[in-house]
Amino acid sequence: MRLALTILTIFGLYIGCSAIKGYKPAKVTTGRYVIFFKDVIGTQSFTDTKIKVIKDFITEGKVTTTAILEDLKYQTGFVAVIDSDMAQKVRTQFDAIVEKDIVFTINDGTDEVVMPSVDDKTASCGNQPPPIPPPTNPGDCPGYPRQPIEQTPWGIYAVKANTAWPITEGQGVKVCVVDTGIDPCHPDLIGQVIFGEDNTGTGSWVDDHSHGTHVSGTIAALKNGIGVIGVAPGAKLLAEKVLDRDGSGYSSWVANGILGCVRQNAEIISMSLGSKDSATVIQDAVNIALAKGIKVIAAAGNDNGPVGYPAAYPGVIAVSAIDSEHKKASFSSYGPEIKYAAPGVNVRSSVLNGEYADYNGTSMATPHVSGVMALVLSAKKNQILAIDIGLDKIFQGDGLPDSYLSVK
Repeated sequence: MRLALTILTIFGLYIGCSAIKGYKPAKVTTGRYVIFFKDVIGTQSFTDTKIKVIKDFITEGKVTTTAILEDLKYQTGFVAVIDSDMAQKVRTQFDAIVEKDIVFTINDGTDEVVMPSVDDKTASCGNQPPPIPPPTNPGDCPGYPRQPIEQTPWGIYAVKANTAWPITEGQGVKVCVVDTGIDPCHPDLIGQVIFGEDNTGTGSWVDDHSHGTHVSGTIAALKNGIGVIGVAPGAKLLAEKVLDRDGSGYSSWVANGILGCVRQNAEIISMSLGSKDSATVIQDAVNIALAKGIKVIAAAGNDNGPVGYPAAYPGVIAVSAIDSEHKKASFSSYGPEIKYAAPGVNVRSSVLNGEYADYNGTSMATPHVSGVMALVLSAKKNQILAIDIGLDKIFQGDGLPDSYLSVK
């Protein structure tokens, strides 16, 4: 398990903290840093030559702990292992943004997620990359367990998705899931995943954890008579894998994933992840997406405290969690940034090995809103309409999304 450098979360889950050293001079430490310049897709404000100069500057001292790891995919910059002194030198001499590459780590806690055992954490497609393009029928995938008769999760009724389906089921809309990947061979997701990209270096975008597959089922599980059904079963999914099989990832990976969504012309980006600390590289990516008109939706967090990042960034639709009685979930983060409250307790959806499970968290609330947004955009509308459920505004924002009111 990698050492967390800050207070970090996936979907706002509290997992650790950094120590405060007091007034003594900071110790020189070595770590993973992102070094980049703010940019926009399709342009390069700074040439490759300038990036090379910085890389040479970093490595010229031949410090054994220094290493250039990888270039950012879609931003002008790279990731390197350097010490804190070198980080400050690069900031000063090159006017670059230099920040720690924040670690995100999934860990069971207030989410009370029942994860597959370590031995079972293999997606239906196995450990190898899935067929390219992703599979569109069961014959393209290995076998899976006999499927249960379809049940409609309570969250679908709560956001009144079923009442909107006579108008639209989300056809023509692409939702980009920035998460642990998606299992495209899950029987309830066959044909729903039309693109996948790995940003973790594992070599496959297929989900090897379950979190991303669960989120995806809530958004777009099929109306096929088995398992569950998603909010927008007519929508299509893009998989940007930014967290590995241990549920760990870096802010640079998340930024790559967000901009991967932009390059694939996604209409919606759904992020059930977060941190208590802001990462400039992620905020820059979010701003690029927002400037393209993409709806960016993110989980508020699960520590019953302030809204985390990226949900707290301006322009991002932050989602809190409620239970089936429309009460605030005990774990849900809250604050003025909250835009909507959505089902986040005992949410049933797809997981690995062709199975289904109930999860809790603002991670589970977020895909409900992403699904409703897919219905809205498919109906050629632009905004989700919500109903007041009687909670303080810092808990519910505009309220609980109403799919029918939003698309009629």
